[in-house]
Amino acid sequence: MVQVMSAPPAMAMGLAPPESIHVLMARVLADLPAIGKDQFNQQQGFAFRGVDDVLNALNPILARHGVFYVPNVVERIYSQRATRSGSVMHTVDLHVRYRFYGPAGDHVEASGWGEGTDSGDKATNKAMTGAMKYVLFQVFAISTQEASDQDATTPPETVAAQHRPGPQDLGWPTPEAAKEAHAAVTRRVNALPPEVAERFKAWLKDNGIPWPATPDQIAVAEAELDVQEAYVEGERDAHAGEA
Repeated sequence: MVQVMSAPPAMAMGLAPPESIHVLMARVLADLPAIGKDQFNQQQGFAFRGVDDVLNALNPILARHGVFYVPNVVERIYSQRATRSGSVMHTVDLHVRYRFYGPAGDHVEASGWGEGTDSGDKATNKAMTGAMKYVLFQVFAISTQEASDQDATTPPETVAAQHRPGPQDLGWPTPEAAKEAHAAVTRRVNALPPEVAERFKAWLKDNGIPWPATPDQIAVAEAELDVQEAYVEGERDAHAGEA
């Protein structure tokens, strides 16, 4: 029996075959504009680039070049941590592989990790979003519109003071409860070695946790403090053993 293989539609019609995914990815990269950090954390005073900013800029360009991507979770690590306030934090680490396909059916792969922490059921969602955001950053070398010299521009003057949320705005039952919870975290931070305390403060900023914070955000901070305190205790035990 002789099997006759039909030519791909483009070749059968005398058309050029689709370009490879590698060529199309380079064209997407060339067309992608700088994505500025246009969102602002009012409580801590820093700008950040949200995942919606990235997708709004990238998706039309991917569609124009016939490129799409498909995620696949390679590994999921789940853990629970009890905070000193008695609540439970759910932590999920995801290793996600993304395949970028073109019209020719070929693909390239990229993978990354995302971490999510939540007191409810959103830890996996947060981890998935984080993995996608930073894989796209790496694959498309996403840059920003920020000036290289921070003195090159002058921010506009503030015409009205920003509203600073009160305890009830943040979900605390009473101002006293908010004050005690924040004071407890502050005491624990002050008890850490200076370099560990600075690392924790940087962690707060990187994770977008404002100060004052909501009850859920305080619980997340307490869970991270548990980790930092365990690290300090482990270092002390190691030094004691060496002595």
